[in-house]
Amino acid sequence: MILGAMLAVGGASGVPVDVLDQDDGLPSSNVLVVDQDAAGYLWIGSADGLARYDGLTFKLWQHEESDPNSLPSDRIETLFIDAADRIWVGTEAGGLAWLGKDREAFTRVVHDPDDPAGLAGDTVWEFAEGGEGTVWLATSTGILQRFDPTTGVFERFETLQRALAGAPVFSLAIGPARAVWVGTVGAGLVRFQPQSGDVDVWRHAETDPRSIGDNVIFDIEFDATGRPWVGTSNGISVLEEDGGFRRLLDAGSEEGAAAASRSFTDLHFDAAGSLWGASRRDLVLRAQDGEVRRFRHDLRGLHALPDAELNHIFEDREGQLWLGTEGG
Repeated sequence: MILGAMLAVGGASGVPVDVLDQDDGLPSSNVLVVDQDAAGYLWIGSADGLARYDGLTFKLWQHEESDPNSLPSDRIETLFIDAADRIWVGTEAGGLAWLGKDREAFTRVVHDPDDPAGLAGDTVWEFAEGGEGTVWLATSTGILQRFDPTTGVFERFETLQRALAGAPVFSLAIGPARAVWVGTVGAGLVRFQPQSGDVDVWRHAETDPRSIGDNVIFDIEFDATGRPWVGTSNGISVLEEDGGFRRLLDAGSEEGAAAASRSFTDLHFDAAGSLWGASRRDLVLRAQDGEVRRFRHDLRGLHALPDAELNHIFEDREGQLWLGTEGG
């Protein structure tokens, strides 16, 4: 399903079957993120508000200047539903907010430049589960924090911040042993162990074909064995057991060199173990046997994508893929 446009891809056939856009009730033609709550509702973050989809209609939440319990900003940069079924929203210039199970009022947190112990910035780009009711969050300032909504405390970790070197963070993922994996813009891939404070960093090296494909990291996903697959601005990189990276669809490969774009902004392993990648102009499917199939933007008809950039890939509990796009 394409949202905003949002595309539904049938689990078995891999064929787009439906499109939802503003005419259907979406608040914007730019859908940035999708998630699903415990009741089965889809939550959609867009450039003009938050929407909940029940399979038939949309319910909208948008910013209201006179209502302190409304959405703090209409541009939703990231969306996350935690283990307690709270809806976390990271916005552009409005800080963060969350909805409890009653789905009635947002609790907001904004950046205060006079409070160094508070939220590090008002644009929140990514969330990840922190455990024991906490969440990890990344702001546009390049500072990663762990937030406890019960106490209101934001934690910072100096060894991690030194490794990030002030680079913006586009991607967060929790890996094996609860390690925090961080994808940066310019500082490569970082792994942080919260318990010990240990940090590992991987960066691209022009002279090393087994280094990560690029230092601009858009997404991190783990396969069934726990290996990280990393979407970069130069293809996909897979960290192998020996510590080196295997590169796919990068500039050095035949398929990558011929691609309309090698920037993989979102990755997703489906229930069958196949890897889906959004590369701006293509939706790429890499089956378990290694075969690669592309759904290209410049086609028309049932088997094609609309003329829009791909932002996000999400799989619901029924195995249907939802693609958030920009431009319809």
